[in-house]
Amino acid sequence: MSRHRIAVPEGHGEVASQPPLDSWAELARANSAAARSWDFPVAGRPITEVRQDCRRETRQRAHEYTSGLGIPSTAPTDDDVPLIVTGHQPELLHPGVWAKYFMVQRVCEEVAGDGIDLVVDSDAFESVAMTVPCDGDRIGRCVIELAAGDGVTCYGRTPVPDARGLSAFLEAGESAVASLGVPELAAHMTRFGEALRAAASTSGDIGALVTGARRRYEGALTGYRDVSVLALTESDAYRAFAADIICGAPRFAVYHNAELAAFRAKRSLRSVAQPFPDLDEGADGTELPFWYLDESSRRIRPFVRQAGGEIVLRAGDTNVSLPSDPAGCVEALSRLRIVLAPRALTLTLFARTFLADLFVHGVGGSRYDEVTEGVAHRYWGVELPPFAAVTLTMHLPLGARVVHAEEVTELDRTLKRLTHNPDEFLGEMEFDDPKQAAIARDLAGEKRELVEAIGREGADRKTLGMRIAEVNARLAEMVAPLVAEIEAERAHLVGQLEAAEVLTDRRYPLCLWDPEEVAAALR
Repeated sequence: MSRHRIAVPEGHGEVASQPPLDSWAELARANSAAARSWDFPVAGRPITEVRQDCRRETRQRAHEYTSGLGIPSTAPTDDDVPLIVTGHQPELLHPGVWAKYFMVQRVCEEVAGDGIDLVVDSDAFESVAMTVPCDGDRIGRCVIELAAGDGVTCYGRTPVPDARGLSAFLEAGESAVASLGVPELAAHMTRFGEALRAAASTSGDIGALVTGARRRYEGALTGYRDVSVLALTESDAYRAFAADIICGAPRFAVYHNAELAAFRAKRSLRSVAQPFPDLDEGADGTELPFWYLDESSRRIRPFVRQAGGEIVLRAGDTNVSLPSDPAGCVEALSRLRIVLAPRALTLTLFARTFLADLFVHGVGGSRYDEVTEGVAHRYWGVELPPFAAVTLTMHLPLGARVVHAEEVTELDRTLKRLTHNPDEFLGEMEFDDPKQAAIARDLAGEKRELVEAIGREGADRKTLGMRIAEVNARLAEMVAPLVAEIEAERAHLVGQLEAAEVLTDRRYPLCLWDPEEVAAALR
């Protein structure tokens, strides 16, 4: 089983991956060979047969989708070449996620394979927006929204903004970036804006818009194909996958929940929502690991239960009877045009089992996919080939000084010492009046004597303690200018720290970077 957990790198241009990047091509070849030896049924058919159909259908659908975006794509001709696969929601990605796509391209070139990007347009969303640094009264983050979601409707069913909305988004982004005074960032933003406007002319939904803009921005650097996950749910291979789980739903749910329980116990996770919730098993039947999309494109949790030799699928107010045999279930899903969109685990389970020779994760997916592997092992008795994972840190060229919280903490320690032991800092003071300097030395000497005296047996601790406090108070008055200086330094440092957190954030969107620079970091 894969254990490719990666940590986010700190430095600009640093890459974190598992396994090392130079070994990915060989891993893809080994995975391809391993998959050819699999022997288990899926919806009554051999896995090798379903997998072959899936790869052929997906290549064709990806060619059609990519061409529809206005991105050059040659028709697939060879079903045997390695498939390198990744995927993500159609968001304005930061370089850490964007790195996956450039690595797909690199491995495709190394193994003479095809790259597939699964555009997860089946997910619902609240907002598609970009967060960029902006400089007004003080440096901060500006959030600029491209499209608003309702949290229940998916990307692939949400229309693109009109021309006015698109212009408002780009003008706000260009204004925020211009405030930073870095011409190269403004140039990147302008170039991305051109890509976004061009993509709008060929896009019917927000998922296609964002994907088309990213592909145009990448230009000739990439040649993989994109495919809509919603489109994949209409393929015969995906319906076979869904029918296999529908017909084995109680068993699948038991394995799914057992793997989640083991994962949470291993990591001492108390929340039942981490990394995602259990499948419900109750009076309503067994929850499926899919989303049912109704006619208004809302995502609803579906349940199934056996009833009189059939399987009843219920989602909200919808009730559908399906044959209990897998082949009949596949046919019914197709005939009734039921859309069962995958959830996170289900999508990677489908991609790694039926499609990919090498699946490429980022930081997030790599952390939970051992659950996916455990479910596959329990449900089908198969060891999924290892995936690969990569991320990248890029910092904008904004001249930010790297400030650490420890620097503020050290000044806090100094201020505390100035309060309790001001005599220790007299050497750092420059007294204008020699008499004041002499008084300070005398007070420091008196304090030393008082501290020695208070430690002697039979000492009048109360009286001596009061005098030490009086001496400390007078010394504190004398070092007050030094205190004020350090407090001012601390305030300035805190401001720098807050600004550095903004300026060195690695999560700013791809439109602020040159694709060439990001691709070069992964070569």
